[in-house]
Amino acid sequence: MKYKKRIATIVLFICLTFFVIKLSTNQVDFEETFKNVLKSIFQKNSDLIAVRKPEYIYQNGVIVGNVRPSVGEYDDKIIFSQLDNTSKLDINAPFEYKRYKLKIVNIKRKYGRSVTKYHSYVDVLQQVECKKISD
Repeated sequence: MKYKKRIATIVLFICLTFFVIKLSTNQVDFEETFKNVLKSIFQKNSDLIAVRKPEYIYQNGVIVGNVRPSVGEYDDKIIFSQLDNTSKLDINAPFEYKRYKLKIVNIKRKYGRSVTKYHSYVDVLQQVECKKISD
């Protein structure tokens, strides 16, 4: 039994040695890799933007509206044909849609309630023009 443990230890040591040799011959910069790992652990990265579901808009990480039915995406702006359930949306503050940060420029129509043949929507904004912003 002692021999099996010794053999396993030797095999593991040989495998680790070959692994380190393989890494070092593939031009891996150990010093920079180690620095980046430490940096990612101890430093908060605020540049990350969470992936958002395209059927919602968000403010401060909270869903504040539903996107219906079409969205016009342009270089510097996005136009929503309709946003509903927007009671928690602060229209003067930036919000997120997909990976964009947006600011409302113009709202063509506001309704408290909109009823279609199949659905009823509350707190409806129509033809909402938004400017893409960077923060």
